Amino acid sequence: MGFEIREPTGTYASSALVVDNSVAMRWLISSGKPADRRYALSVRDYLNAEDRQGIVPYLWCYEAANVAAYYVRENELEYSTAVKTLHALHDLFSICIDRRETPLALFEAADAFGVTAYDAAYLLLARNAGLPLATLDKKMRSVAKRSGIQVF
Repeated sequence: MGFEIREPTGTYASSALVVDNSVAMRWLISSGKPADRRYALSVRDYLNAEDRQGIVPYLWCYEAANVAAYYVRENELEYSTAVKTLHALHDLFSICIDRRETPLALFEAADAFGVTAYDAAYLLLARNAGLPLATLDKKMRSVAKRSGIQVF
């Protein structure tokens, strides 16, 4: 089973949402601040309410696998739970490769926004698709707001 890769068409439903890995991983790992967990669950409930589409850049695949592998290695997460959750996330998310997301575009955005290229991938996807961004990262939230990207 693999992720469906969709080319961005600019025709995502207006209820779609770009979801940062920091949010999705709170559904897998219930650590962190209670407020962060509540926010992550509100994003999940939003997406599940009317079968809305969650959109993530292809980078998310690496991030999700890395987080799951780390917690399994640390014996803080059962292997079977990680597999089950990653399958569920597969069903929830459309993995998007935005052709405007070239190494140069990511570099320029990272430089302009003052964020990592990893964070720039989410910001560019949200901006290019005209969708809100759900993230727990305070810096990304601030940059998104300053850049005219709606924050969930």
